[in-house]
Amino acid sequence: MITESFDNKSEAIISPIPNEKRVKCDICIATFSYEIEEYVVANFKPKIVGFFKGVNGTYPFYAFKYKNLNLGFYKTLLGAP
Repeated sequence: MITESFDNKSEAIISPIPNEKRVKCDICIATFSYEIEEYVVANFKPKIVGFFKGVNGTYPFYAFKYKNLNLGFYKTLLGAP
């Protein structure tokens, strides 16, 4: 059985390492609407903390505080297979 072949004593080949500098969000909000993105940027003054890169361009990922919560926000891309 595959569970019997698992080796938990050897060092991992790929191991996630916690990154304390990463942006930590309590809630992440995604929207398809550029109007909502413009509203959030104008009214909450979020900080750009990263980017999504795609064939259609580069899109910002925002972070801001609201009512003691760390929020992440981005406009997601539309696509189809």
